[in-house]
Amino acid sequence: MATGEITAPFIEIRNAGVLQDVASNYAVPGIMARLGRKLVQGWSGAELTSGSVTTTGPATLVAVWWGDAYVYRMTAVPDNGFKVIERFLELPPNSGVQCAVAVRQVDRAGTWRVSWAGTPAQGAILWLFAFQASH
Repeated sequence: MATGEITAPFIEIRNAGVLQDVASNYAVPGIMARLGRKLVQGWSGAELTSGSVTTTGPATLVAVWWGDAYVYRMTAVPDNGFKVIERFLELPPNSGVQCAVAVRQVDRAGTWRVSWAGTPAQGAILWLFAFQASH
């Protein structure tokens, strides 16, 4: 990764009048994931879960995953109905920071989160935004 650099995705959300809720966390693989990565050659997997956001009605959820390792080829796949719309996960040396963006439309109020399955196992900064129309 390029020292002191960050990758910043830009996303346009139509008809979003209110940022209803936001959650951010620095998720790290569990102890077994870290131990397995060190002890078992070829083992590589981890699931990282975002914080939760709460909506009061229909919303557009935007999840962002930023990796934290010196890895130039990786995967980051979200669950819970999120679809990846942008990814920067195959990097040339000293080029930037890994990033993936996924979205989900929800049609009702609720509390939401997303888990990302990634290889190789690494920590990641996770953001989850909930945008709603103005009332």
